[in-house]
Amino acid sequence: MKEMTQLSITSRLYVWSVLMEPLLFFIIVSQDISGVGGNVSRILQLLVILSLVLRLILSSLSKIIIPNPFSENFKWYSYYIIFILISFLYGVYIGSFEASHRIISSSNNAGVSGISLLLNSQFTRPFFEYFIAIYYFTYFAILPKYLLNTSHHINYFFRIFSYTFFISLTVGALDFLLVLLIGYEWIPRHLSDFTHVGTRFHGFAGEPRDAFVYLGFGISLLYLKSIWDKKTKINNWLIGSIFISMLLTQSSSGFIGLIFAIGLIFIYQIPKIPIRYLASIFTIILIISFTTYFAITSSDRTMLYIEAIPDAIQALQTSSDLPPVIQAQIVNIYPVWIRISEVINMNFLPLLIGTGLGSASSLNNIFFSIDGVYNPHANIIRIVYENGLIGLAIFINAFIFPIRRLIRDGNSREMITIFMLFILGLNFGHRSSTLFIFFGMALLIFSVKNKKNI
Repeated sequence: MKEMTQLSITSRLYVWSVLMEPLLFFIIVSQDISGVGGNVSRILQLLVILSLVLRLILSSLSKIIIPNPFSENFKWYSYYIIFILISFLYGVYIGSFEASHRIISSSNNAGVSGISLLLNSQFTRPFFEYFIAIYYFTYFAILPKYLLNTSHHINYFFRIFSYTFFISLTVGALDFLLVLLIGYEWIPRHLSDFTHVGTRFHGFAGEPRDAFVYLGFGISLLYLKSIWDKKTKINNWLIGSIFISMLLTQSSSGFIGLIFAIGLIFIYQIPKIPIRYLASIFTIILIISFTTYFAITSSDRTMLYIEAIPDAIQALQTSSDLPPVIQAQIVNIYPVWIRISEVINMNFLPLLIGTGLGSASSLNNIFFSIDGVYNPHANIIRIVYENGLIGLAIFINAFIFPIRRLIRDGNSREMITIFMLFILGLNFGHRSSTLFIFFGMALLIFSVKNKKNI
């Protein structure tokens, strides 16, 4: 109780807003109405921001602290923002944002509010995407330094994380068993639509692909908690149960993200790991790889996509109709095809520097009758298309270099880097705020540990 009294209301609201952000079950207003997903976390974020604005108004100018975007921890993300602005200017120059000339009837917009049409239009959305990129990093990666800067704050964060994560995990397991055993669908994906997802694990994380990333985020935070609180031990049975839950989501984007995570770990970390640990690391990777392969080949849904790929390539080459299962994934397929076509024609610049945030959605808009946001589901496709390979490299460095610079203990540095790469890979499969949350908390915890020399 004494610890609780040392926490301000703003700090407690901030913790809840951060940990509720990935729990997309709690979306209470759909994007068609508000223009962005209106979940409980967004309401809490608004309260936190209003509280901070009020605090600024009541403070003297000398007490106002403005974070340095080019400090050691944040400069690489600032470089990323500058680079994608250059990508945007290049995209505008070559016409990547030219709206398709079609007439949108009022019947097509039924159920969609005016503010949603404005925010998600081809003209407005690219600018809003840059705001989102800056806001997410600021709120989830920078603010912890100012709102959760003591041991009491960090302990409170992990306590609330434990509540929210394990409740979601338990409810998700019960929901999955009810669907599997008696066909009763208990938990919908969102409160705003009450749509159910069938025999797939998802808990309070929203759709199964969101749950896949959230569960991987949970594993990573549990390890981070064990470093912070040395009394906490990693339970291997628990980690195994969480990983099985990830596989039960049957998420194709989740499996893709896991493959990218393993690839990133190989590229960035295998050369840095002491030889005595390599056997254990390779064993874990092999187990994960074989388990993932079994899960993919056992998933009828995922195999439909894989089996349709040759027909899809032929259809794209001949400009004929795509297989129905691939047509449903056109937002992922078309941007890849465009970049491949450009490379075949010896035009490498779009692949290297991209065409700016929002250009993938603008490209995909030609397939839909409503002007809106049609980003690729696989975030790696979106990042490469919009930011290019150079932007992708800067984006990865923005989350890896600060971690490696800050953490003094060699073992902790290598393990946290592995988990950072793990979450990066999962986010390449499906975009999520968990990347920024884990990064922000890792920076905070090791900054506090360095000050206390613990």
